[in-house]
Amino acid sequence: LGLTVTFLVWGVLRQQTSEQAQAAFEFQVSKFSVALDSYLSATGQVLRGVAGLFAVSRQVEPDDFRRYAAVLRLDMRFPGIQGVGFAQQLATAQLERHQQAMHDQGFGNYAVYPAGARDPYTAIINLEPFDWRNQQLLGYDMFSEPVRRQAMARARDTGQVSLSGKVQLPQEPGEDAKTGALLYVPVYRGGLGGESPEQRRGTLVGWAFASLRMN
Repeated sequence: LGLTVTFLVWGVLRQQTSEQAQAAFEFQVSKFSVALDSYLSATGQVLRGVAGLFAVSRQVEPDDFRRYAAVLRLDMRFPGIQGVGFAQQLATAQLERHQQAMHDQGFGNYAVYPAGARDPYTAIINLEPFDWRNQQLLGYDMFSEPVRRQAMARARDTGQVSLSGKVQLPQEPGEDAKTGALLYVPVYRGGLGGESPEQRRGTLVGWAFASLRMN
C-alpha cells in the first residue's frame, strides 16, 4: 500500500513538474519570438531607408554611403548585423561597362563573381562597414546562390522585406565558419515598383540588404 501511494504521488509530481517546465519553455520561446520579430522589423526599416537613398539618387558614391551608414550607428543599435549594403542588378550587356566603372573608382581588381554566363547578374557595390571581411564580398553575385536568390526574387516580386534561409557568411583566416541569414528590401527606379510582379521586375534597380549573424 505504501509503495502504491508513493508511486501515485511521484506520478502526480512528475506531471506537475513536466507541465511547469513546458510552460516555462513556451514563455521563453514567446519572449524570444517577440524580440526577434521586433529586431527584424527594425532592421527592415533601416533597409527601407537605404533603398530610398538608392532609389532617388542617380549614383551613390562609396564615401556618401559610408557617411550614411556611420549615422545609423549599426554597431551600437543593431548588434548582430555584420554588414549593410546595396547589390545592383546588371544585364549581361552592362557587365563590362560596370566593371570598368568600378575600376575607374579605384577598385582595380574588381570583378563580378563567380565567373560564368548568366542574365541577369547582380553585384554588391556598397557594403559597410568596409572592413577586411566585407571587402571579400565586393562584386559578389548573390543571385547566383540558390538560398539567397530565393529571398531576393521574393523581395523583388512582392516589394516586401524578405529573409533568406541559412547561409554561410565570410570569415577571416583561422576563424570557424560563420552562419547567418540575409534580409533584403528591393530598390525600384524612382522608388515605385508597380502593381504587379512583372512591373516590379521591369523597374528593379537592385536590393538593399543586411547580413545577420545567427546560427
